[in-house]
Amino acid sequence: MDIVELRIQKRSLKGKGFLRNLRLSGRIPCVLHSPGGASSEAISACRQEVEKCFLLHKGRVSSLRFLLIDEDGNQFHSLIKEIQHSFIDYAILHLDFCLLESSRLVSVNIPVFLRGSEECVGLKQGGILRQVIRKVRIRCLPDDVPSCFELDISGLQMKKSMRLSSLVIPDNVSPLTDLDQVAVVVAKR
Repeated sequence: MDIVELRIQKRSLKGKGFLRNLRLSGRIPCVLHSPGGASSEAISACRQEVEKCFLLHKGRVSSLRFLLIDEDGNQFHSLIKEIQHSFIDYAILHLDFCLLESSRLVSVNIPVFLRGSEECVGLKQGGILRQVIRKVRIRCLPDDVPSCFELDISGLQMKKSMRLSSLVIPDNVSPLTDLDQVAVVVAKR
C-alpha cells in the first residue's frame, strides 16, 4: 500500500467567507474525522501538494494511505473518506480524512484496472471494451488495504464478459461488493 505524506495546518475559523479566502490563498479546507466518527478536527492542506498527489496516483486515491503531518510534527495515518469537487471545473473544494487505527477494520473502495488490452482477442476482432465496474468495496485492516485490483483481459473474446469473481482477492480482505457482477465486457460495434 502506498503511503503519501501531506503537510496540514489546523484551522479554527469556519464559514463561507473564511473558506473562500483559504482557497484563494492556495489551501484546501479539510476535516479529519476520528475512527468512530465521534469527533472531527478542521484542518487545511496545500492545494499544490494535494493536486500533485492526485496526478501521481491517478485513479488510486481512494486506496492511498496518507501520513498527515501538522505544524507541530504530530503524525496521523488516514484514508480519504470523501472528496468534494467544483461542478464547473472539477477543482478540489474539500477533503474529508478518516483517522486509522491499526486494529480497527476499515471499508474502502479499491479501483479495478484492466491489464492486457493490447493482446485482447475481442478487441483485435473489432469489438469495443466496456468496463462496467471501476471500484470494489472491501473491508480489512488498514495495513492490508490493497492499492488496486487488476483484471487480465487478454483472453477475452468478442461478446464475452468477465465477472468480479475473476479478481485475485487476498484472504485477509473481505469484499463487500457482490462478486457475481459483470466487471468488463467486449461488445460488438
